[in-house]
Amino acid sequence: MNDRIAGGTARAAAAGAARGAVAVGGEVEVLVNSEPLRVPAGSSVADVVALFAPGAVDGRGTAVAVGEDVVPAGRWADTPVAAGDRLEVLRAVAGG
Repeated sequence: MNDRIAGGTARAAAAGAARGAVAVGGEVEVLVNSEPLRVPAGSSVADVVALFAPGAVDGRGTAVAVGEDVVPAGRWADTPVAAGDRLEVLRAVAGG
């Protein structure tokens, strides 16, 4: 199981620090779909999704991965992000 899911904010912050990423001014920088995004320190996956893709906050038709790990929508609020984390937010689109 992923440390971010099982271990909480302290482990996530330590992982970010180990990658050489730092928090600045109460914010951390993460990459969302390869674009840098500054979020408040202590933010969760749910917080990042709300900033990056406001229409996806209910989790329907949306998948999120942190690093190589898919985070189930029901765990977004419980999964912290740390400086330097790479998130992929994917939305299903109907039609052709």
